[in-house]
Amino acid sequence: MRRPPARRALGCALVLALAFWPTGEARSTTVEALEPEDLVARAEAIVWGDVVAVRADWDERRTRIYTHVEVAPRETLKGGPAPTVALKLPGGEVDGVVSVVHGVPRFRPGEEVVLHVTAAHARSGVRVPVGLGQGLHRVVRPGHGPAIATRDTRDLHLARPGVAGVQPGARDARPLDDLLQAIRGEVARQATGGPR
Repeated sequence: MRRPPARRALGCALVLALAFWPTGEARSTTVEALEPEDLVARAEAIVWGDVVAVRADWDERRTRIYTHVEVAPRETLKGGPAPTVALKLPGGEVDGVVSVVHGVPRFRPGEEVVLHVTAAHARSGVRVPVGLGQGLHRVVRPGHGPAIATRDTRDLHLARPGVAGVQPGARDARPLDDLLQAIRGEVARQATGGPR
């Protein structure tokens, strides 16, 4: 017995919808893979500090949601001294409306972070970690042993200039003191134009 055309069309539409249904794998953003020296060079500011405020708001026209993050520096590694460093991230939640921009890190008050920050975009004012998750280390302080700086870029696909395809992001960790020493050294090297 043959199916009526309407049922066949509905069945085909269902199969196509399931075939193209978004999965967790598709929820990522492709960005340029950055080396530590690139992160330093592209950062307007680099700070080690504590997240003191996180709030989301609509833009003036109520068409976009942005999350505003303030970080109180423990140490400013690059850039001028300031009582806080402000980020303006696309996405967030306001009045039960959620806007998600995959690859943009989220912050919580009280977090300790090492942050490479871009300059503010001229029109939108958006200011994010350099390379999105590549420019953010979260500090973990275990009950014993040294503080650890962790970085998670698993929601990014990393593209390298001149290399076909993209690499998946990863999670890495290193002692906080080693990370800070490496950043201080690279900032000094770039300031003086010394060799790598």
